Amino acid sequence: MNYNTKSRREVLALFEGGNITLTTEEITEKLKGVPPSTLYRRLAALCKEGLLLRYRADDGSYVYRAADVEKCTCTFHLKCRVCGCVEHLNCPQGAELLAHIGEHHGFTPDKGKTVLLGRCVSCARKEAKA
Repeated sequence: MNYNTKSRREVLALFEGGNITLTTEEITEKLKGVPPSTLYRRLAALCKEGLLLRYRADDGSYVYRAADVEKCTCTFHLKCRVCGCVEHLNCPQGAELLAHIGEHHGFTPDKGKTVLLGRCVSCARKEAKA
């Protein structure tokens, strides 16, 4: 049973309004009034319910984002190995790539669950300045 608790509403409110990716530390900082044990249980429950997605960044920390399952029509997701952000890739060539993989390699990837790892534009710019 999913209870509509204050902590649940507060966590979900952080992800309203768009393509937002937050680390556990950022969520903890924004919700200072929520005890950490409650926050971790709430994040786990929201992931189990399918409302949040959890990814592990290269540094071992966790990154969360709204699942947007109903809104996601893309085939691929781009995950930055540096900051852990995840972007939807809505690109017509994605369907062509899936068709090629199926026809020439006999493999059928899960649509909407394919994650390409790399470096996002923001992290690439930071690295170029360093």
